[in-house]
Amino acid sequence: MRTLASLFLVFMFSLTSFSQTIENPNVGLASHNTARITKVVFSTASTEVYLSIKNEVEGGWICFDRKTRLIKPDGSSVKIKDLEGVPFCPERYNFAGAEESVSFKLVFPATGNLPWFSIIEECENNCFRFYGITTDQKINQALDDAFAEWYLGNNDEACVKFENILEKYGKQNPGISGSVYSCIIMLYKNLDMKDNVKLWYEALVNSKSPNRDLYIENLRSQGISF
Repeated sequence: MRTLASLFLVFMFSLTSFSQTIENPNVGLASHNTARITKVVFSTASTEVYLSIKNEVEGGWICFDRKTRLIKPDGSSVKIKDLEGVPFCPERYNFAGAEESVSFKLVFPATGNLPWFSIIEECENNCFRFYGITTDQKINQALDDAFAEWYLGNNDEACVKFENILEKYGKQNPGISGSVYSCIIMLYKNLDMKDNVKLWYEALVNSKSPNRDLYIENLRSQGISF
């Protein structure tokens, strides 16, 4: 017969086993060049998103609006409930100078494990937005491998890897698709393969990628459009 203590331990184990931590998840599109999501923790009590950002200007400051939301894959959302490391607006954290970095944490109600999600700060200007935060470990590893080839200048190999990611994971995790399409398009532009750029651009336009229009707008801002 199980004792109360053993039942308690089993119950505690079932709670702690739910927790999942994802280090350095890939992000499809971000509003700030120096902002990084360093960790995501899903638990029974909350969903926590850890970030860092480096200041780029003299007199820089940061705060977060209380209307900041985490957007789930189905389009529903939860509103931020706590913030650590920087304040809620209208209070501000004032950077001591250019190049200073600050780390902070956004705390949302528990969402359960999500394959991907976005974070939208609803404010008047210079708002934080992160689209397509990918929490699937296998996909993150595949993306890291593809980006590594790109950074090494192996554009052909990077194209192959990104195309494989889209074929293998695009349907099961559509949150990554807009970003992967964009990477393929930019790589083919680097390779001066205009027909391929057009082919993949049209594929993105005709896709059902979440936030597709934002990725198209981002490409257009870099001079890529048809």
